Amino acid sequence: MSDLEKIKDLLISEHPPEYKLEIATWVEYLRDKSGLDTYSSRLLAREREDALAEIQAAYFLETKLGCKQEEWQVPNLSSGAADFSFRDHDDLLCFCEVKRPSWKNQVVKSKGKQAQRLRGPRCKTEAYWGDPMVDIKDKIKSSYSQMDKDRPNVLIFMCDNLRIGHSPVGSPMMFTLALQEDNVEMALLKRYPFISSVLALHIRSEDGRINYAYEYRANPWASISVRIT
Repeated sequence: MSDLEKIKDLLISEHPPEYKLEIATWVEYLRDKSGLDTYSSRLLAREREDALAEIQAAYFLETKLGCKQEEWQVPNLSSGAADFSFRDHDDLLCFCEVKRPSWKNQVVKSKGKQAQRLRGPRCKTEAYWGDPMVDIKDKIKSSYSQMDKDRPNVLIFMCDNLRIGHSPVGSPMMFTLALQEDNVEMALLKRYPFISSVLALHIRSEDGRINYAYEYRANPWASISVRIT
């Protein structure tokens, strides 16, 4: 069996049946964009959801928004690598970071009117819950430290991994509030001028069809503007 078929079978076996055709489409898109050599080992490994999220994001930008994926795993000038590069509607070469929810990263234990933030690998009590707004802010901050400052950077949040029926990050209000400071919309992005825009993508099944819902925010304080919607 080829790696292509192994990857398809593995991903299909791990997700609800209504995503079967869409998963096959994502994997074939990766093949057609010459990405199998880059992603095969990650997609066949135990922790493969991050790799799948990057492919979903590239597929969405190209097939739903009309951008053009260019290269996978593009090295940064400083350290690390962008997940992929793409051309926006003005043919500007942009660099994309894709992030998924960190269910283990930031948890909050409610104590009446007070909240105690705890960090750790596991929480075994139902009293703990993840704070998606903290997760969004943390991911913007951590991604920014690895981005090159002289090129347009786009940050995409994948709201879930297809197993969860509803993700709080998928709420337009939640995404808006996470970017807000001092009651000024998107003011958080003022601290990050090298992030050109942010996008929250939620892929979900509705009435037998796969729906790509998204919220997009261009950074008004960006040093380089992009046009992807």
